[in-house]
Order: sequence, then C-alpha cells, then structure tokens
Amino acid sequence: MFDAEKARRFVRAGDRDRARFFTGRQTEIHSFLDCLAEARDSVNEGIAPSSMIRIYQGAPGCGKTSLINYLIDAYEDMLFIKMMPSSLLDIESFKQRAISELKDIQNKGFRAIQGIGLDALTSVEFQNTSDLLRSFFQNLSEVPPIVIYVDEAQILEKKHCPCLLDIYTGAVGLPMMLLLAGLTHTRDTVTAIEGLSNLPGDSVINMGNLSEDECTESTQMLLTDFGVDGSGHEKREAARLTSSCSFGWPQHLNCAQTALSRELLKADGKLSDVDFRTVESDTQSMRNDYYAERIGGTVLRTELRLTAAVATLVADMVDVGLAELESVCSLCLQTPELVVRDPLRYEPEDIAQELIRKGVIAMNDEGSYEPSIPSMVSWLREKSKLPEDFQS
Repeated sequence: MFDAEKARRFVRAGDRDRARFFTGRQTEIHSFLDCLAEARDSVNEGIAPSSMIRIYQGAPGCGKTSLINYLIDAYEDMLFIKMMPSSLLDIESFKQRAISELKDIQNKGFRAIQGIGLDALTSVEFQNTSDLLRSFFQNLSEVPPIVIYVDEAQILEKKHCPCLLDIYTGAVGLPMMLLLAGLTHTRDTVTAIEGLSNLPGDSVINMGNLSEDECTESTQMLLTDFGVDGSGHEKREAARLTSSCSFGWPQHLNCAQTALSRELLKADGKLSDVDFRTVESDTQSMRNDYYAERIGGTVLRTELRLTAAVATLVADMVDVGLAELESVCSLCLQTPELVVRDPLRYEPEDIAQELIRKGVIAMNDEGSYEPSIPSMVSWLREKSKLPEDFQS
C-alpha cells in the first residue's frame, strides 16, 4: 500500500545533505574502513600508522556530506566527533568543541564513552591535542574507533595547522583517524599546510558521478519504501527513467526523486498514472536553479558567457593543469564578445580559482581539470546564449 506520508516527508526534506536511499561509494567506504583498520593495528602493535587521514573531495553536490552521514548511521560502534574549522585554531577551542560533541553523544546513549568524566576535564589545561585526546579516553577499558571529521575542509588555512598536524601525527595509541571532506581543491589546501605536504597517495579520494545502476538501485529503494502500486517491470522502468534525469550526479538524483515523489502523490501511488514528462521537466528546472545558485553573486554569474566559454573549451581539452586553465581564461578575457565589463577588471588567475571554488571546474583522478558536471556546461551555454558553433 502506498505510504503517502513517507512521500510527503521526502518532498519536504528536500536536499538535506543526507541520502535517504544511499547506494554506491564502495571505494570511499572501503578506503575509510582500511584507514581505521590500520589505526587499530597501530594500537595493537604499538607502532605509528603510516596514514591516519582520508580526504574526500569533489564538486558541490557530489555527496560528500551524505557519505559522512551514511558512515555515521552505518557504523554505530564508531565515535564520530565533528570539528568546525574554527575549532582547530587553538587547543582550548578544540577542547571545548570536543567536550560539547562528546556530551551530546553521551546523551544519545553511546555506551562505550559513558565512563568519560567530561566535566572534570573542562578546567584542565593541555599542552597539545594528543594529550587532550588521550586524557579523554584513558579510563575506558576499550576505546572505540574514533573519527574526527571536518566538513567544508577546503577553507582550512595555516592557522589551523597545530591542531590538524597533532591529530594527524601525534595521537599514537588511539584507534583514530582524521576525515576531511571538501571541494576539489581540498588536497591542495591541506598539503599547503606545513607538516601535511606529503600525504600518502591513498589518502585522497576524488568523488564523482554515481553509475547508472547505482542511481537506478537508489530509486528502486524509494519505490519499495513508499509501497507504490505497479508491476515489477513498471517499477524498473520508473527507476530507470527517473535516474536518467540525474546524469549520475547525486544532487540531481535527489531532485529527480523529489519530482517523482510529487507525481506519485498526485497519482496516489499508481505508477501507471505518473507523468514522467513532468518528472523530467521538473527535475531540469531544479537542476537549473541549483546551477544558478552555485554561481550566484560571483563574477561567474556576472560574466556568464565568459564562464560558459571557458567551461566549453576545457571540456574539449586533455591534460589541463592550472596553468592551462588560466591560459584558457586569459584567451576568453581577450575575446570582446565574451566579456560584459572591462576585461582589465579581471585577472585570469582569479577567474580560474573562482571556477574551481564554485565547482564549475574540478580535478579528475588523473590530475586534469575538467567540467565537474557536463549538464552544467549545457546550461551555461544555453543561459548565456553562447553560439552553437563557438570553439577556440
């Protein structure tokens, strides 16, 4: 029987950084578990692990925060402590944030840390983050796996160095890892911090599209959970059609599933009555709104045709490093019909960095820059009225 209330809740929730019907990301999950296993082994063997860090980086909407939330939900025996960048400025800020997080976790009934006397530690002064962490857990008979995580890690700076570096290298004796999630330049940001420049190669995961099968599986989970009325063939076809609207991008998949849920509510859960043309058009409208929001209030929106031109040219190139990206920006700035304002107002380097910061351009697994979402290039071209025959 169709559960209309579940469908309504899903629609109301919107994009809340939590994928209710989570699929895929096996590479990321296995990498996470391998890192924690190494941290555990280091405790048992009394040696320092070679790596206690994982960086998940990708363009906006690729599902970084959803992945973290999935890990928190899926591994209830692990202790996840969220740190804000501002909590890493000094030891006192870190301590106060850690105590607040741990109290909240205790209140939720996490039994493994009920023995920590947090109030007694509030007034204690610590010399470094490692001593603080060991003091927190020293009276426990068994320390649970600890994950200290930072979202939006691309904004980390040198001033966050002492706490970050100490967590990464100093907390020997704890089954602990540091998990950072951020935009595609997060690794560059982190490795610019002294002491973190030589991260192991397996510590960075570039997150991109989901496969077609993964998107379809997620949508089939939704249909099953809502109890829709339809044959097996109808459900498979509905999942396929809906997922095709996402182009494999997690944020777009959420849009497509939201559009499907709205139509299911109109059809009282009967798949045969769902208008998939409306699902497709509504998904496209939500995608376009998302693209506009991503670049809103920036030079990329002011100079929309310039943005479209750079993205179009980069899409046709191979082995694009930062220097090549800046060269493309420079070339486009010198083309009068592509620039609204005086091109002397802009520096190619600034345009390139803004394209990366806003996730229009991202680095792939081979270290080459490319448009992060191909469908966004099409939107940019159409919105800016870039000529169909535009080329370098």
